[in-house]
Amino acid sequence: APAPAAAADADPGPEAATLTVAGIGLPATFMGVLPCADCEGVDTTLTLDAAFRYRLRSRYLGKPAGEDTFVEAGRFAI
Repeated sequence: APAPAAAADADPGPEAATLTVAGIGLPATFMGVLPCADCEGVDTTLTLDAAFRYRLRSRYLGKPAGEDTFVEAGRFAI
């Protein structure tokens, strides 16, 4: 069944917006494992959205559970 008109016309918010900045389409997610001096590596995920917000998740491989994952969020500018 089709969505009610009010729901179909509602503004999806900045999370659903798309934007190209410095040749990168936003939203975008970048993932990789970075070197680490005292662990097996840092499994890193960086997500950028079109409202210029970021979320950075870093998981230290080989570290004890509860001490291995850090999440940071905020705004970015270019």
